[in-house]
Amino acid sequence: MKYSAMMLSSLLLTNTVLAADMRPFEGTLSLEVEDFPQHAIETFRLHGKQNQVHDLALTSIPHWLKPGQSIRVFGQANGKQLQVSDSNLSLLQTNETSGSAQTVNSAITPISGNRSVLVAEVNFAINPVVRLTEAEIQDLLFNQASAFYEENSYGSVTLSGDTTSPITVNVDVSVCNTDAVALAADQELSARGFNPDNYDHVMYLIPTHPKCTWSGKANVAGKRSWIKRVQLSTINHELGHNLGLFHANKKDCGAVTTADSSQCTITEYGDYLSAMSGTNTPKHFNAFHKEQLGWLSGDRIKTVSTDSRVTLSPVEAEGNFPLLLKIPNGQDTSGNELFYYVEYRQATGFDSSLATEAADMLDGVRLREGASNNAASSYLLDPTPNSSSYDWDDISLAPGQSFEQQGVRIDVISSDTASVTLDVVMQNTVTQCIRGNSSLAVQSAVSQLQQGQQGSVDLLLTNNDSSACPDTYYSLTTQADAGLYASLANNSVTLAPQTSMHLTLSLEALQGSGSNTWKVISNNQTSSQQVISSGSVLLTAATANTAPLAVSDDFNDISTSTVLNVLANDSDLDGDSLFISGTTQGIYGKVTVNTNNTLTYVPSKRFKGNDSFSYTVSDGKLTAIATVAISPSTTSSGSSDTSTGTGGKGKNK
Repeated sequence: MKYSAMMLSSLLLTNTVLAADMRPFEGTLSLEVEDFPQHAIETFRLHGKQNQVHDLALTSIPHWLKPGQSIRVFGQANGKQLQVSDSNLSLLQTNETSGSAQTVNSAITPISGNRSVLVAEVNFAINPVVRLTEAEIQDLLFNQASAFYEENSYGSVTLSGDTTSPITVNVDVSVCNTDAVALAADQELSARGFNPDNYDHVMYLIPTHPKCTWSGKANVAGKRSWIKRVQLSTINHELGHNLGLFHANKKDCGAVTTADSSQCTITEYGDYLSAMSGTNTPKHFNAFHKEQLGWLSGDRIKTVSTDSRVTLSPVEAEGNFPLLLKIPNGQDTSGNELFYYVEYRQATGFDSSLATEAADMLDGVRLREGASNNAASSYLLDPTPNSSSYDWDDISLAPGQSFEQQGVRIDVISSDTASVTLDVVMQNTVTQCIRGNSSLAVQSAVSQLQQGQQGSVDLLLTNNDSSACPDTYYSLTTQADAGLYASLANNSVTLAPQTSMHLTLSLEALQGSGSNTWKVISNNQTSSQQVISSGSVLLTAATANTAPLAVSDDFNDISTSTVLNVLANDSDLDGDSLFISGTTQGIYGKVTVNTNNTLTYVPSKRFKGNDSFSYTVSDGKLTAIATVAISPSTTSSGSSDTSTGTGGKGKNK
């Protein structure tokens, strides 16, 4: 049987949707996955605004459909089920953002930091058997699983949280209704002082449920999971679903390594060397999934589109070389970019089981395929098709072996426990557009504003697409806390590949309300990638402004045009910058305000006695007035020639 990238065989499908009684339904989409040993069942659900929940029976699955989206469907209700065709399903415009790890190459923020987990064993009133102690649960989650995620994420993710004594719930166990189990368990957890809403993940261990026969079940890009087979590999797998991961499958295309999925056989869980397969022993996530979660990025990935020699370190830990090689391989039928994913594994850490399960594969690389913007497109490939009776025993390319298809050739040169070296030859190479992750970085930012003051943040938006790609259009939006107003001069920009643009975020303190955050959101309209840059500003209450202190000046021996620095002895208690906002004119001379806030006094020819005038000094809000007294030179003849002026003497000094 053939499957698509979204594992459609396991979804609720229907061949026809009756036109009668069709009406609209709106809500948020969720996806639950039930993991059986050899297959999985996926259920899309629509959560309405009035807490009503409908299972969606879909005739087909649009490639853009992802958990967390707000959608509208036109369907026929049959109990709790809605029968819907893909032509009657649309995405609603919303300011909300979906989970951070939904699509490869469009993850907004890497999964990082400590993830809080509330976990408890749940048994049932009909047979309240307890299988686990609190200490065993603590060790399994917060020692073993936490160490697994910390190692897989290269130190970015840990787990911590709470557990409690077993919970007994009185629910109908003649059916496997996990919603009922969760509702009853949450009520008891709340009664014990635990608020499930305060945790990133809520996990129910149900080893004794008689009708739930799968190994585990989880919300994809959600927070809840149900564990029937209580062991580390199951816990790692279901938490992976919570983080947005789909299954690690394999693609068998007969005599060739890869082709369109409709021409190949897709085996659920078939990538048996990955945590998102049906493995019974702990294993690392494959490189496709690590990239999706943001753990492989930057220098950890080497992407090549021309002939190259590449050295990789084992993917289990940081090394001296990149951990993933990506090679472009055209596009899928939806227009998403396809890549070969090449990784090198060793029997170390949580991959130690490879020493016995895949010992003959440790000297070579594994080849996988994945598509940008399709989180369900992780496929293990066979680089040596039709080579043995069971073709998947020799999927590792060892030194001296080669893979070649569709203009790409990979030759493995050498390997040891620390690295593998291989040559990539791009035959009939055509310059190809390789989409990169755009970046939005703060270059400088104001950190404190007084009420009424304005400031700015300098941001740098960079288009990291390869030079063969077309220009990218970015839409820009801002968000800010109530005490802060934030705005951009432009709500959209277009950038050529490998170029950057400075963006100025203007901020104004509306009130003195402590720390306020701002956020700039850039949406790449080509790849659907969303990048967020954020920061905070300390807002303080406005203080009363005091007027400047203007001190009168005496200037002596003035006979020619003279520059007068009258601000030299003026001051402002608030530290505000001062400027001259106006002057009067003298009786025997002309006064001019210069651009540098000095004055020029030009005496007239009949200037023989004394002269005076006033000037106004301002701090931008308040003003003060001072008088300037001019005394002529005893030898003055009233010349108007320009000369260098002298400083004034304050009368009050």
